[in-house]
Amino acid sequence: MCLRHLVFEDVLQEDPSARISAPVLRRALPSVLAIEEVESLLGSPDLGTWMGQRDAALLEVLYASGARISEAVGLRTEGIEPSLRVLRLHGKGGKQRIVPIGDRARAALDRWLSEGRPRLKGAARRPEVFLSKSGKPLDRTTAWRRIQTLALKAGLPRRISPHVLRHCFATHLIEGGADLRSVQEMLGHASIRTTEIYTHVDAEHIQSLHRLYHPRG
Repeated sequence: MCLRHLVFEDVLQEDPSARISAPVLRRALPSVLAIEEVESLLGSPDLGTWMGQRDAALLEVLYASGARISEAVGLRTEGIEPSLRVLRLHGKGGKQRIVPIGDRARAALDRWLSEGRPRLKGAARRPEVFLSKSGKPLDRTTAWRRIQTLALKAGLPRRISPHVLRHCFATHLIEGGADLRSVQEMLGHASIRTTEIYTHVDAEHIQSLHRLYHPRG
């Protein structure tokens, strides 16, 4: 019988369970690739083809910026700032954020924009960075399938979605010493609570360093 009902019936003076704190359920961290696995995936496209150059640029953008797949396929040429090495991404609710990218992502984008993309019909008239064979904007479903195909080519045993690279971006940043607030800004999370899913990654990394280097670890 419910304890609260027993209190209501004057069988008990108080509900003893009222002093018991409810368990805090920690959200599970999504699947994350090791850095070596990410390198294998990024190196899987055939750079001798226009499609390989596009796929390489897409993968590099996803991992370098933490962009959602919708933000990556929606990226426009005017959203690339060559001199600043940043991308202007449009996230949920139309909110814009600026995210830095590294040399590898910048080089992959340059190769795609200067070599592969101009080969596609009508590419010069399209504002979107990533295009399909027909010259139309690349859609999320096609991008997802390409990443699946490249993951298999790279020998990755798990099913890889574009969102996995977003989680890899955040996890590897935090493991490298980035603070949670900065990662929140780059991911475009409205609340820090959303980004807190990665806090235990930081704690585990610190613990591993302690075990490795402390004389009594």
